[in-house]
Amino acid sequence: YVTRRFRLIWWPEESYKELNADTLAGILDRNVRRRWLDRFLWREHPGLSEEAWPHVNSFDMHVKWDLAPLIWPPAEFPHLYPWLMNPELGLMNPELALELELVQVVAGASAQAELGRPLGVSIGPDGQRIVTDGAQHRVAVLGRNGELLWEVGGHCDISSPETCGDLDGDGPLRLGDGQFNEPWGAAMDADGRLFVADTWNYRIQRFSPEGDFELAWGAALDARLPNRNPIDLFGPRGIAVEADGSIVVADTGHHRLLRFSPDGELMGVLGSPGANPGQFREPVAVFPGGNGDLWVTDTWNGRIQRISAANVPLGEIPVPLSMWSTRDSNDKPFVGAVPGGLVVTDPLNGRLVFFGLDGELLGYQDLTAFQEALQAPPMPVGIAVDGLTETIVVADAANSRLLELRLPSLPSAGK
Repeated sequence: YVTRRFRLIWWPEESYKELNADTLAGILDRNVRRRWLDRFLWREHPGLSEEAWPHVNSFDMHVKWDLAPLIWPPAEFPHLYPWLMNPELGLMNPELALELELVQVVAGASAQAELGRPLGVSIGPDGQRIVTDGAQHRVAVLGRNGELLWEVGGHCDISSPETCGDLDGDGPLRLGDGQFNEPWGAAMDADGRLFVADTWNYRIQRFSPEGDFELAWGAALDARLPNRNPIDLFGPRGIAVEADGSIVVADTGHHRLLRFSPDGELMGVLGSPGANPGQFREPVAVFPGGNGDLWVTDTWNGRIQRISAANVPLGEIPVPLSMWSTRDSNDKPFVGAVPGGLVVTDPLNGRLVFFGLDGELLGYQDLTAFQEALQAPPMPVGIAVDGLTETIVVADAANSRLLELRLPSLPSAGK
């Protein structure tokens, strides 16, 4: 929401209430008499502007951010509406269109991985492709050629216990441990432990390098309400492992980031709902950059935010107006790093978009250009960059496949 303050009621200067014989005698002074006449006849108060008038009660008016520019000039809120201040931000320059090489397609049921609806993808320490499969409620760990190395999961909606399986009978696991309800994000640490954002079970799960369930934390409660546990989650999506081993989670429905130890201990809360720097509206992906910085796709604010290791907002990159402009449940963009910049997905437009670290739009790849080879329009959601093979791995959620493209040679960009 955009908030503006208005005057509800105001009243005139009230020093007349303190009139007495001494102050009335002052009227004999010409200058005092002139000031009194100015106040009572003309309401002139030298030294006080309309904005600084003290005798007033105000109220705040809150308007949804997408309606606010229809009521108030967007120039009053340039950080919220950069595309309205510069219409070119809403367009894609055809001269920036790229022609990347499609290296590999790991396709759904015809592949060993048998992907259903891949939503997120990340790269493991040994080059593994870690894919969250929302339709099959699992995480598949693939080799570079798409071969299935191992997988974990199975469907469980913990609010409906009848949907869950007991994986170890009389063993120590609770009902639903090691199972998911549409996982969106997964990441692996340097030791090979797997961390999964179990989105609609509102929790994070940890697995051993062998795929054994180890730990879960979080719950399906509203952390914005009084007396709630701060680790309660609402539809967490993106998850990342930082250089020091800590885990950062995009708590999407609560419009914030959470930082945890690998054992699930809460280490910090980053951000709050809103559109100011350091605030979020539907953060989806979180990606660790250099120097401990985090890059976040702040979806409904139409920007990528950069947050320092000390939780200080360092800047933002506004995306073109044509991107992330819906509330569609599929319009959930992810971000990765390329040499000298970033690449983000534009799911509903079927594009990959490249930015310099200074926010310059460097280029875009329209994936529908491969439609003859792919035979169906792509919907890129998750994205990861494999520096060893110099390729970009894309989760095509609509077509049960991964796409792998050669990294582009981008124009030089600011740092």
